[in-house]
Amino acid sequence: MLLLPVLTVILIMIYQYSRSKTIPQTADSGVLTAEALLSSLSRNEFAGTEKQVASKLRAMIEEVNENPGSAYAWGKLAMNLDVHDLPGEATLCYQKAGELNVSDYRWPYYRALILYKQGSAEALKYFEQSLALKQNHPAARLGYGQALLDAGRLEEASDQYLKALQIDERSAHAYVGLARIALMNGVVEEAGSLLQRAINANPRMGEAHGLMSEVLRRLNRPQDAAREAMVSQQLPKVTPIPDELLAALAGEGVSSYWLELRGRAAMERGDYAGAERELRKAADATKDPRLHDTLGVVYLYQRKYSDAAQEHRKAIELNPKSAISRNNLAAALFEMGQESEALSIIEKAIEMEPQLQYSYLHLARLNIRSGKRAAAISVYRKGLEQNPQNHDLTMQLAWALATTPDASLRNGPDAVRLAETAALRSPGAEALDILAAAYAEAGQFDRAVGAAERAIAQAESNGRKQLVERIRIHLKAFKAGRAYHE
Repeated sequence: MLLLPVLTVILIMIYQYSRSKTIPQTADSGVLTAEALLSSLSRNEFAGTEKQVASKLRAMIEEVNENPGSAYAWGKLAMNLDVHDLPGEATLCYQKAGELNVSDYRWPYYRALILYKQGSAEALKYFEQSLALKQNHPAARLGYGQALLDAGRLEEASDQYLKALQIDERSAHAYVGLARIALMNGVVEEAGSLLQRAINANPRMGEAHGLMSEVLRRLNRPQDAAREAMVSQQLPKVTPIPDELLAALAGEGVSSYWLELRGRAAMERGDYAGAERELRKAADATKDPRLHDTLGVVYLYQRKYSDAAQEHRKAIELNPKSAISRNNLAAALFEMGQESEALSIIEKAIEMEPQLQYSYLHLARLNIRSGKRAAAISVYRKGLEQNPQNHDLTMQLAWALATTPDASLRNGPDAVRLAETAALRSPGAEALDILAAAYAEAGQFDRAVGAAERAIAQAESNGRKQLVERIRIHLKAFKAGRAYHE
């Protein structure tokens, strides 16, 4: 099934959550009391908010009105204001909850997070308050450490990171924090040692690899620095700190934004029923073509192709100019056996948006699955004419020219030229594997073996076992003096 590329494209379409102020501001919000805020909230119509959000907020407000002395009721209202993008009002309610229950570490912690995001130095005070109530809260230690580091209080920040390690000796975030401090103090080798511990604890932490690249550069090891920089570029830029309180906060969200986030999270962990449930609520709450597209992908994963096609058609109705939605619809139709219509739809997507490289990749792959290798190669070439610097199109055309079963379509010299260009741009394991196949097709088996061995080393360093196994199959052929053909 051609699903991963579709999912990848949808996931990179960033959803900008619209911040809307639904609560009227007072003439002097600086002296607004929690009770005055509650009165204002009670009169608010929440115009412009999604119905389910307004309904939940009204329920939380009613709960506080009925139980004005309940810290829990104030805290739950604060969490819902917070998660639905009303931080100023949430801060005041967190303050009230903290006054009513001075032993609950959650309310000053949530308050600290809001203030830290706003760049307020007051965040430090509330991190301290929360940690005085719960000393073994690792997320608070790490957050406090980062806030202290931002404030230039390096010794105190270091103390917090060390205390975080006492709670969890494998905290990659704590090691990275200590490494940053070591670098700021000019202790480069110590920073490297700390970063290696972070990478050992979490090999997929992009920040650790990125900072390690800087350490290696300062140690005059440019090749190793380049390797770490490349690894960091292939990983998420930010690794969230594990935090059960933030998870609880996110769980309060009922806007289409939070429903979508939970749906995507469920989809990534393979809980397609949960993803379908959350995304359906999100799609019903607001007219957003992306939500129908994402829901369609969930159906594709479940092999519910008819349902998937229906969702993608809804997305096209809402945004007729979307080439992505047409690609997604084509994927569903192809799996339903409607190959001609699927290919026609992608061709239409290319006409609509000729610069979208994914359409060429998708059309070529569907042609390959239909046994139309010549058509696929032609599509790759047309895609490169429109996107001459595109890395994926360059690699896929190189692979096709080197490995296609039809000898009349193979072209070793062209494959080498393209593969060398791709490997020079981004020398990752996949690019090196394609380069090895191109060398082999051109009869340069020694170079093919060398490139394949480098590809295996690269893949092993990133823990990509399946890719390693696949490259080993190719390497076996190259060592025997044979090119690899699919």
